[in-house]
Amino acid sequence: MKERKRDAWIFAGAMVLLLGTALAIKRFTGAPTSPTSTNTYVGHYGFAVTLTPLTAARLQMFGAFTNAEKTSEVVFVFPRDMRQEEVFNVSEARYREYGIVRMEVNPNKSFPPGTDVVAAAKYAVGATLNDKKEPFSVSDIDEPLPGFVVDISTPTPLRQVFLKGQKVHYLITGDPDNPALAEVLDGLAEINPHDEPGK
Repeated sequence: MKERKRDAWIFAGAMVLLLGTALAIKRFTGAPTSPTSTNTYVGHYGFAVTLTPLTAARLQMFGAFTNAEKTSEVVFVFPRDMRQEEVFNVSEARYREYGIVRMEVNPNKSFPPGTDVVAAAKYAVGATLNDKKEPFSVSDIDEPLPGFVVDISTPTPLRQVFLKGQKVHYLITGDPDNPALAEVLDGLAEINPHDEPGK
């Protein structure tokens, strides 16, 4: 039992390290779905993100699978004058400059069976940031889904929100002062949750 828990923490740590690394994806498998309206994006895993019309007038949403297995989905909120291919190559350190918000979505079953997903992710995030000696704070949240918020103060202010859904978990990253980050959280809804890979 102890080995099982230890393996869960190690697995979670590796996963969070991968999720927390600035994406530099040169190729992607294409958008899993198309927005159903000018201000709503419907993701592969049965979730939707809705922005206010005012925000949608200046920001666009784009999503894609980021692995060959089509199990890891990423959704970006970014300026309308930026090309979809460009946003993948912007480092987190420049999210404030561009007003980018990134949401990564992965199945809960990517964790070992029986794992407390939120606790494992929180443990791994804390261990990773302590190792990097980056000042941070963590606070628990219950809305819109159970999870936690990590605020990193240096070298670049960054907020990461981890949420556990019915079938998948979300990691949302952006500048803490970017109103679009709050809108993504407010506008996130699980409408037909599932954890099957794309085709």
